[in-house]
Amino acid sequence: MSERDAAAEDVPGRSEQEATAATAGPTHVGTGPGPLEGGFDPPASADVFECGYCGRPFAEEDLLALHRGHAHSDQLSEPEQAAFEAAYETETGEMRRFQLKAAGLVVLLYFLLLMVYALV
Repeated sequence: MSERDAAAEDVPGRSEQEATAATAGPTHVGTGPGPLEGGFDPPASADVFECGYCGRPFAEEDLLALHRGHAHSDQLSEPEQAAFEAAYETETGEMRRFQLKAAGLVVLLYFLLLMVYALV
């Protein structure tokens, strides 16, 4: 038994399921750290950008920069940090535009249904 497993069991008030989940570590798949569920087998003709730290493949260079910034932030060089910040700003702007468009669509749909209800 490792020290981490023993420390997880020694916490008072923690159920066995919580202790098991704490020792398993993160299991998400994305740009962050954590084990991968399954492997990746990109097509031979695809352009793949591979992380030099962990070997994960990415379809775009911006996705690789985001991964490096989130998963390997303590190991980044200056150019990698600058690429992460640029990719983060770009993605933040794109997400904000999407959120505004989605909110506008919900408001439009609400008033459309309100008018249909008023006429019927």
